[in-house]
Amino acid sequence: ACREEELSYEYRDGATSYGAFTYSLAKELRRSRQGRRNPSFRRLVALTTRRLQALQYEQTPSLVGPRALLGRPIPWDTRRG
Repeated sequence: ACREEELSYEYRDGATSYGAFTYSLAKELRRSRQGRRNPSFRRLVALTTRRLQALQYEQTPSLVGPRALLGRPIPWDTRRG
């Protein structure tokens, strides 16, 4: 959840601890879903990076994958359960 030369940090939300990256990523996913936005994988990483910076974590997410997929929108599951 960070570059090789960086440390991965924990985020405390009340009595619960999360990885700072995981917390930030989940927040951005929820925010995008609630706003009915469908960001690309690249955009999601940029939003997650911005949230980590706002929380004052020196942790830089990196995204690895096929270039053809990184710019595509996240495929939300639209089924209702």
